[in-house]
Amino acid sequence: MSNPYCILYLETNCYERDSFEQLIRQDLLAHKGKDAFELILASTIEEAQQILAQRTIDLLLIDIFISDNIADSHNDTTGRDFLYHPLCHVINKIAIVSSDEEWKRLDERRQELRLLYIWDKND
Repeated sequence: MSNPYCILYLETNCYERDSFEQLIRQDLLAHKGKDAFELILASTIEEAQQILAQRTIDLLLIDIFISDNIADSHNDTTGRDFLYHPLCHVINKIAIVSSDEEWKRLDERRQELRLLYIWDKND
């Protein structure tokens, strides 16, 4: 049996851990055929950097939508800061969205933002 897939999830409001773990498990099974994984939560970029310095991470999840109204802003610096932060080049870059509108807006900018995958929380 192979080692668990190690995921670092960076989100400033780490809540609903159980439901996130369930969604991530479904997503990994669907897209990578993996079920066993270790989920590490980080609530700040600094905390994520410390973890990255100590561990090998297979997948980095970044929740770039910190508040509900950020999707309405075309000049959101919060999302840009997360996406362009140096730690974001690790393995994969994934945006987690919570509406069809967010998904469409990001899908149009997928190449510009160098997004590998856009994961819809509503799926």
